[in-house]
Amino acid sequence: MKKSEIVIVAGGTGGHIYPAIRIYQDIEENLQTTPLFLTPKNNKGITINTLRPISNIAFFEPPEVNPNIQFIRKTIPTIYHSTKYIKKAKIIISTGGYVSLFPLLIATIMKKDIFLIEINSIPGKATKFFQKHSKKIFCSFESTTQMLKNAIAIGPIVRKEFVKDYTSLSKDTIFKKLNLNPKLTNILVIGGSQGAKH
Repeated sequence: MKKSEIVIVAGGTGGHIYPAIRIYQDIEENLQTTPLFLTPKNNKGITINTLRPISNIAFFEPPEVNPNIQFIRKTIPTIYHSTKYIKKAKIIISTGGYVSLFPLLIATIMKKDIFLIEINSIPGKATKFFQKHSKKIFCSFESTTQMLKNAIAIGPIVRKEFVKDYTSLSKDTIFKKLNLNPKLTNILVIGGSQGAKH
């Protein structure tokens, strides 16, 4: 792990991790710099394979949001690690989730430039809370921008392998590749977490 001027905070579930991976890859490719990917040790349903595209990664252990002794015990190392990684950064990018609470809090206190990514159609609590401290909020849906300040819609952030593998293919080829029957009505369900409510 090496310190960087750009820190991406992501974690909790795939809905926060996968967009962050794409952002990491785009920054590396287009800005010729390697950001630091800050994520919890235990992400739900995320394997080491998922994080393979990330070469510069640091782990921390956010406390569960419960007012008990365990929460207090884990808060101190979380604040310490967040401060250590964010101190030398200039830009903090967060894809949301409760795990971003302490890193964003430290970034706010240190007056770093904060950019938020809101994947869901309904903004999460972390986005709502830190919106006034952020430079810009990038949303997947146009409707989400009406609920936030200083927000713009950029569309969904899609993993590179999907863009590369499917955008140039014909409809028939995609059906065959995904082993779908073109004679049947195929339903695609997208959106998780609060995005599923839209």
